[in-house]
Formats: sequence, structure tokens, C-alpha cells
Amino acid sequence: MGQIRRYVSTKKDSRTIAQLQEALKREETRYEAARQANRHYDIAIRGCKNGAGSAIMCTLYVDGRYDGNIFYKSRSDGNDGFDIFILGSKHAGASMGGYYDTSLHRVWTTKCGDSVFGASPRIMVYSISDALMMYAECAVNGKYK
Repeated sequence: MGQIRRYVSTKKDSRTIAQLQEALKREETRYEAARQANRHYDIAIRGCKNGAGSAIMCTLYVDGRYDGNIFYKSRSDGNDGFDIFILGSKHAGASMGGYYDTSLHRVWTTKCGDSVFGASPRIMVYSISDALMMYAECAVNGKYK
């Protein structure tokens, strides 16, 4: 900026430079937001053990670092499958509902929808470990992997 001032001779020049600098700041902000939106985090789930009540608690890692816990428990509504939820994660954002339906081989979340019905491509799920990974991918990265 100091070098630019040597060449500024009028108030109009000063305004033009200020406008260009402001436009550059906005563009840098947009670029950073887009970069963050397209960022993909690597997820790992380890160390599952019995938690409170009938829940099973696993440790969630994002980019190799501890990032909270992911839990699952048998559905209480009589349907086949498990309710899934994440606690204590700074990457997963706000809490979202989700479950794994073992009879229809699907994962459903409020954020990413259904993995089988109305989703493209159709992602069938055959294990609780795959269901937990899909749920975590949705919660952290915003889409099923």
C-alpha cells in the first residue's frame, strides 16, 4: 500500500484503490469459503465398547485426531436397526437424527437423506460399521461417501 500511495495524485485515485482493495478482500473471503466447503476430512472410528444403557460408544477421529464419540443403540420404535448419533465433535456440527435400517440395508440422516430410496447412487449397507462410517461422513463432510 505504501508504494501505491506514491502514485496516487487525486481523491478519485484513492477511492479507486480503496474499492479495488475491498473487492480483493471479498474475493479472498469467497475463495476461502469455497476451499473450506470442498474440504474432505478423513474419518476413522475405533474402540467401540458398551456405553450407558444399551448404547455402544465408539471413538470418532477426524484427520487422525480425536473428535468426539459416535454412539448407536437398538431402535426403540420396534423397527429393525439402530439409532446413531455423535457427541462432542467440533467437525460434525449440529446434532442430526439418523439410523441404520438392517432389514432394508439403508442409512438415513436428516442432513443427507436416505442412502437407498431417492438417493443416487443407491448405497446399500450391510453392517453396522459401514453404517457408522456413512453417518460420520454425512455429519462431517456433508455427504455419504
